[in-house]
Amino acid sequence: MLDTNQRAKIQKTLTSDGPFLVVSHRRPDGDAIGTSLALAAWLRGQGKEVAVWMPDPVPANYRFIRAVQHIVASLPPDLSDTVVVFVDSPGIDRAGDASALLGKARMIINIDHHTGNTRFGDLNLVDTSAAAAALILLELMEEAGIDPDPEVASLLYVGLLADTGGFRHGNTDARVLAAAGRLVERGADPAELSRNVFGEVAAGQIHLLGLVLSSLELELDGRVSLMFLTDEMRTRAGVSEETLEGLPTYGRMIRGVAVAVLLREEPGATRVNLRSKGVVDVNAIAATLGGGGHASASGATVDAPIDVARRIVLSAIRDAVESIRP
Repeated sequence: MLDTNQRAKIQKTLTSDGPFLVVSHRRPDGDAIGTSLALAAWLRGQGKEVAVWMPDPVPANYRFIRAVQHIVASLPPDLSDTVVVFVDSPGIDRAGDASALLGKARMIINIDHHTGNTRFGDLNLVDTSAAAAALILLELMEEAGIDPDPEVASLLYVGLLADTGGFRHGNTDARVLAAAGRLVERGADPAELSRNVFGEVAAGQIHLLGLVLSSLELELDGRVSLMFLTDEMRTRAGVSEETLEGLPTYGRMIRGVAVAVLLREEPGATRVNLRSKGVVDVNAIAATLGGGGHASASGATVDAPIDVARRIVLSAIRDAVESIRP
């Protein structure tokens, strides 16, 4: 059950004097970006001093959002007078190298929906039943009597859209669909936002998709799919970053697959994306690899080359899938 006292304290703090700094996790996705910018707009509308900072750049497919240009590139050296609001981040460590500095803020508010959230804030609103952090923020705004304008409605809609995979994932429930409807009534354009997030990519991204799909392997009697994204593939496709939404989910589409894995080669490490159809809790698997997320969609980083990471990940998955009938 949610702590209504914490919720009330967060509402009160968000109406107090700032300054405020809104922060999210590394490799920001649509929920992190949309929710952070919507919260900043809400605070700014109350006359608060507020900035948004993210540990990594915004992916290309979210740069259509005008408010992205207001994300600051660096943090002030002293946050002792600042209220830091983390959104969509299960742990303060997800802010990367800035975690220690952020931990010295006057107050930390933690608004999130991940099951592995560490409750690292002075105030914590963690609703694991919410499909997205954007849903939690929308409900906070509505409780405060705030009617989102079309820009804020669009930002929150992007958050819902991204974390439900275009309203196709298992977290798509009546609550999130009703919220999406309210945002559309307030000016969010579903067709335009879906086109921007999912529907338009550079030709090189499609070439990259073909290379990734061609790398498909099936393991453990067809219950696990593996795909790979390497630097060599990026070079061949002529892209420096991949912006295809839902890339890890293609392996999950295969009949008989319980867990889909995408291994992304990164400098000195391998990024692991895990997806399931609901039978296997990939959040538990990711936790053994030092990561986390949701039961059907999680991730981790393995400090090893991609071929070594492949063996480590398969070993972590094996016990979870061996009891499943092919």
